[in-house]
Amino acid sequence: MNKFFSLFFLIIFLNFNLFALSNIDNSSYINTENITYNSNENLIELGKNSLINIDDINILTNSGIIDYNNDKIEIFGEFYFYQYENILKGSNLIGNTKLTKFTANEVSYIYQNDLKIDSNKLIREDNEVYFNNNFLTPCELEGFFNCPTWSLKIPKTKYLVDEDKFIHYDSFLQLADKKIFYIPYFSHYGSKAPRHFGFLTPTIEFSLIPNNISGSALKTPVYIPMGVSSDLLITPKFMINPNYENISKNYSFNTKFEKRLSGGFINIEMDTLKNSNVEDFYNSLRFNTKQYLNKNNTIEFTGLLTNSVSSTRSINEEQITFDNTYIKLNTYDFISNNDLLLSRLNSATAYDNSANNLVPFQIPYIHYQNNFDLKDNGSIYNYLDLQFLKRDQSNSENPSESKSLSLKNLYFKNYKFKNNFITNKIILSNTIKELVFNHNNELNDDYYQTGLSASSDMNIYKFNNKLKLKIKTILNEDFNSFKSINEDSRSLSFSYNNLFEENRYYGNDQFDNTNRLVYGIENYHNINDINLIVNIGQSYDFKDNNNYAKKINQNDNFSDIIINNRLVYNNYEFNIDTRIDKKKSSKKEMNYSLEINNPFKININYNETSKEAFIDNSDDSKSLSLKVEKELNNSLRIGAFTNLDLKNKYQPYESIINLSLFDECSQLDIIYTNTHFSDNFNTTPKETIGLTFKMDYLGFFGYEQSTNLFFERAGNFSYGL
Repeated sequence: MNKFFSLFFLIIFLNFNLFALSNIDNSSYINTENITYNSNENLIELGKNSLINIDDINILTNSGIIDYNNDKIEIFGEFYFYQYENILKGSNLIGNTKLTKFTANEVSYIYQNDLKIDSNKLIREDNEVYFNNNFLTPCELEGFFNCPTWSLKIPKTKYLVDEDKFIHYDSFLQLADKKIFYIPYFSHYGSKAPRHFGFLTPTIEFSLIPNNISGSALKTPVYIPMGVSSDLLITPKFMINPNYENISKNYSFNTKFEKRLSGGFINIEMDTLKNSNVEDFYNSLRFNTKQYLNKNNTIEFTGLLTNSVSSTRSINEEQITFDNTYIKLNTYDFISNNDLLLSRLNSATAYDNSANNLVPFQIPYIHYQNNFDLKDNGSIYNYLDLQFLKRDQSNSENPSESKSLSLKNLYFKNYKFKNNFITNKIILSNTIKELVFNHNNELNDDYYQTGLSASSDMNIYKFNNKLKLKIKTILNEDFNSFKSINEDSRSLSFSYNNLFEENRYYGNDQFDNTNRLVYGIENYHNINDINLIVNIGQSYDFKDNNNYAKKINQNDNFSDIIINNRLVYNNYEFNIDTRIDKKKSSKKEMNYSLEINNPFKININYNETSKEAFIDNSDDSKSLSLKVEKELNNSLRIGAFTNLDLKNKYQPYESIINLSLFDECSQLDIIYTNTHFSDNFNTTPKETIGLTFKMDYLGFFGYEQSTNLFFERAGNFSYGL
């Protein structure tokens, strides 16, 4: 609307024969078709289509006077008042010539092109503006209900200009045109106001489980600005008993502190939980900070201190107090350009010695890497890792102390001829370890591991790059003086991309000990806006009984076949990742994903893994996840998510259904959550409904009372941003 009036004023300037007059102190500028000036009385009579500019205020009127001697301005009939992005329409304005004090009748005020106030009378006294008998809303006046979604009927409103704060007295909150709530006193801030203390949007959760001890819950977040760059958010959660008679003795508090620094941040979060059947409080404290010391150095620290028990596994009733700290220093350009030195300390300690058991901590971990570019498309990369692990106890597989030094050197060079590419690599990996077992000194040992890898990767493109043939030869040699202990990574993958890695393991503690030949066929097709990509890969291991083959349950030279398919058409994308048994032609792993963006947003993921896929699998697994979202119109959005295990009686099971009703000034969210597990830990199921109603400018609600509500003065209901 303010754009309309801006354009209207511009047309006035360009299409009339304008007369300009500046008064003695240059405080105002007048453009008009007709003007009368009485020099003896220093009085101006305004005519039709007069545009008055007073500092940053513009007024359009058809009739009025400006009396400079008596410091008075009076507008007869209707006028339009424009200041920054605020517009005021009214009649019969009377005030001083600076317009710091004035009154007007039958006003319609639009604040920041959003908040609308209709008032019988407006009074401005310097920094304070009063609206009497007014109607307020940020919603469309002819909205979903042929009236504003929500509005306020207010006998008196005070607006503090400098603070950008609205204060309302004896208000009625209306949904559509129905009065639903009386508020004796409340306040809120405008869009330009600074951060203020206040209550954020409350959330109500309803439990649908019969005889559930926790019943329903109410969350009432409190926001506290701590400075220019610091915020504190406290979120109490009160449990309401199933009979809804009173608040139960179960409650929790979540406190978050955030501070932005010139070169980083500090985040602190604390959770406190109190259950009615337990005397103690359960607490968890998390600390995270990152600071850029200079352009080459950053330091990061995270910490966790807790005495909580598991909130999902009911058999874990004893508190376990422990801490976990992590500090990391990154240094760039340490010795040469583009190198990196990473130093890290990691500790996990349980204060009950019996609970420490075999939990390790690092003191310290150091990683360094650099690279050098050579002539003729060659490069050298160097990686060094130094690690100290310590435990309070040891067993036959986990030492009490482990010291390791790993050095990895990589050389590669690229060749190109016609439309074909060849990449040659040589990788040398060395690890030295010292192991100490405090429960059995006979197991103490020092040993080394050396891995040498050479590979040649050829990429041949045919048929205008629609077909690519990948052939990679990998020669591996593994030298071990002792059976290695893996404390780096136990992750394992059999995928298309992993086929072409020199070392199919992750980390530095395990080496691939077989030579192999890998091929891949990649097809790219674009037919009538249909993009189709098909990748097929397989490897041939020259040593049929290698260590990696054992873990993927393979006892033949030829590996299983990996097939990746991707089809994209308009708003549809379909992916299939398949692992096919090379002998039985049966599937060992199958992953489907379907993504649809129109008319619904749908994402479906299906995973199926045979127990024969990996040696550690004890059973087949099948899982399905489904996510659906649709914006039905400009005011309604629905969504649903479900995740279930198809092999275990559809357990674990999780589903979420959400419904959002919204317009330009409000939003109602209804969220249904159902989680149900059946395992050996007696995990508690959960079924809740959450309701949240958000309103612009009244986004949060609170109540303050410093004296007796009924006998002295009203309390303070506080809304705000």
